[in-house]
Amino acid sequence: MPREAPRGAVFRSSRSTLIAGAILACGVQAHAAPESNEPPCAVTDVQYALSASLAITNTTMGAGNGVHRIGPGRVVIRFDGRSGHRRASLLAYDLRQSFTVVSSVLFWATTVKTNVQVTTSTRAPDSVADGTLEDLTVRWDGRARGVRSDGSIECEGWMCGKFGAPPSGMSELHVAPTSMALEPFGFSADMKTFTMPYAVVSESDAPRHRTLVSISGREVQRACVAPPSS
Repeated sequence: MPREAPRGAVFRSSRSTLIAGAILACGVQAHAAPESNEPPCAVTDVQYALSASLAITNTTMGAGNGVHRIGPGRVVIRFDGRSGHRRASLLAYDLRQSFTVVSSVLFWATTVKTNVQVTTSTRAPDSVADGTLEDLTVRWDGRARGVRSDGSIECEGWMCGKFGAPPSGMSELHVAPTSMALEPFGFSADMKTFTMPYAVVSESDAPRHRTLVSISGREVQRACVAPPSS
């Protein structure tokens, strides 16, 4: 009768087989997944979700002054690194402005509810604004173009229809495309978030007011764009 192999020998043989198999498997995996030789994306469109604040100042006797949370919204920025410096183009800007202002002058109170969608009328490849990215900051060459506002405004109280205030009740609001000031966009190190300090978006003497908007963006989508053929 053949002699039975020691149990320890069987264990050592099995462990060696497992180690050899693991080494072989690693070799196969490494061979099956070579490093990518694709060039980095030179042109990228990034969509950011927006939150924002709207500040109203310079109203008569300060009656309508205040800061309001607005939004949501979005911007789309195209980053183009094909030239010696990285260019940025604002392709889309959309922001919901829904807020209520309650003002009191002496013994009279007036409530104005605004519900407006601010959008851009331009469409890619046309840009709303252009700038340069340097040191994690986009500095715009000029004002945003083709920005329009559509929605409604509701006024209730003594001042409705007076001193440039909207008429009493609900009114449609439509502002033809115009330009809008932009402050620099300051980005985080990974370019996934940014902030813009307050920029003046409207100013008037009737009714007397100055309106400013600040925005914060968070990346929600990114896509590589094929550059146009020369």
